[in-house]
Amino acid sequence: MIKMNWEQYRKHKQKIKYSVGGGDAAILMGYGWTPIFTRFLEKLGDIEKPEGTEAMEIGLEIEETIDKIFQKRTGIETRKPADIWVSEEYPYIVGAVDRVSDKHVIEYKNTSEYMKDKWDDGYPMSAYYQLQLYLWLDGNNRTGYIAGLIGGNKFTVSDEIQPDESAQADIIIKAQEFYQNLLDRNYEAIEITDKDSDAIKQKYDKQVEDDILFPKEELLEKERVMAEQISELKKERKKVKNKIRWVMMDFSNAHTDNYKLSNKIQTSNRFDSKKFKKEQPDLYKKYLKENKYKVLRVKKIKDKLDKK
Repeated sequence: MIKMNWEQYRKHKQKIKYSVGGGDAAILMGYGWTPIFTRFLEKLGDIEKPEGTEAMEIGLEIEETIDKIFQKRTGIETRKPADIWVSEEYPYIVGAVDRVSDKHVIEYKNTSEYMKDKWDDGYPMSAYYQLQLYLWLDGNNRTGYIAGLIGGNKFTVSDEIQPDESAQADIIIKAQEFYQNLLDRNYEAIEITDKDSDAIKQKYDKQVEDDILFPKEELLEKERVMAEQISELKKERKKVKNKIRWVMMDFSNAHTDNYKLSNKIQTSNRFDSKKFKKEQPDLYKKYLKENKYKVLRVKKIKDKLDKK
């Protein structure tokens, strides 16, 4: 491992072009907040990487508090590395470590109450893979800990975590593949998921009126089949729910050994925009907000035989 200060790392980054860090390791292993394809586009510069939020800024400040609590709870004296860890063998694999001691590498997390279930087994897997990358960069000379502040009022520290050579090997293989795909700009090698919608919308936010020949008709066939299946399932579900309503009659509640049911009258107040537009057209225009977005529609063209 090579230790670089920020100026040295800045020059190094210009040479390697792209890097794979701790947060990327978690993403590549399937446990990050950001989908892999979205991170791929961010690193290529195809889309903007989100700027630091207020929550992230506060998190950095709270890290100091977490560190103080960790030292008090464990009796381990820590220090914050002033450098970036860089692999000698794979110079694009890097790490910015939260804290270290003479015998440990420590990863801190400040999370909301909403994420508390991720700590049920002692720590989130995203933090585990992040830590394993750092332990690997360190040559597996130390063990690790993961500490977290949950919801601002619960502090937790994992048991001592040993280097996991199997997990580390998986991370390094995925990092190698990811880096090469970045160099090759190989979009096809990265799986697109349902969570990549915002990234794709940001990448292709313009409208070109040309009509192109779509090169992957198999995707269109798959979308059409799935649309038909969803439509049939919606109909079937509605039919089943109607049967349930018929059996419940006017009763508000019902139960079985395994289920609870309720069928209660609810009241909602909705703004009548059509009436308002008709009676107050000037005010309607004043508060009307334009919202532009793309709508993807896939329509099957009938075969010539079907038209006869």
